[in-house]
Amino acid sequence: MSSRNTPNTGASVLPQPSPASGEEKIRTLIEKLQKEVRRMQYFLNELEKEMSGKKSTVEIIKAKDGSELAKMYVGEKIISVVPSVQFNENVPQFRNFLVKKIFRGLRSDDIASGKKSSEALYYKVVKGNDGNVTKFIIGNVDTSNEKIMKTLRSSITWTLRRIKERTVSNSKNTKVMTYGEKRFSNTQRS
Repeated sequence: MSSRNTPNTGASVLPQPSPASGEEKIRTLIEKLQKEVRRMQYFLNELEKEMSGKKSTVEIIKAKDGSELAKMYVGEKIISVVPSVQFNENVPQFRNFLVKKIFRGLRSDDIASGKKSSEALYYKVVKGNDGNVTKFIIGNVDTSNEKIMKTLRSSITWTLRRIKERTVSNSKNTKVMTYGEKRFSNTQRS
């Protein structure tokens, strides 16, 4: 055998097997989730700074019966709404009307009027561990513009009233049967 000038270290020249792909996928997913948590925390901290340094007012949004639906904190360029009513963000009144029609519509109006995307109205929905909306935030809002504020107040009020009415009517009109029986409305005839 011919001898070369390379020292023999006893180490294999074969490629080492990569770590289990399942473990690698889990690590990658954990890193992505941690990055998302840091981004969300940064976002919330920035909003809290904006709210704390400026003069803000608290408005109570009420149902027709006078009960509280939410507290709306209005700052200089930001609004934070903390609902008293529990609901999922996919409730049609919230998702289709308030988010898609009102929030996205106002954002589109801002961009169409020449504002940069970063200067246009934005919104953020914050959910709790149970998946229900705990807060929603509307930023880059000209809170001194009464037309925009009236639109937002009335839209938020309408949405939360409908959600509460639907929740109350569902709990009154639905009789929950034992396992295996059908759910039916008390108003249905037998």
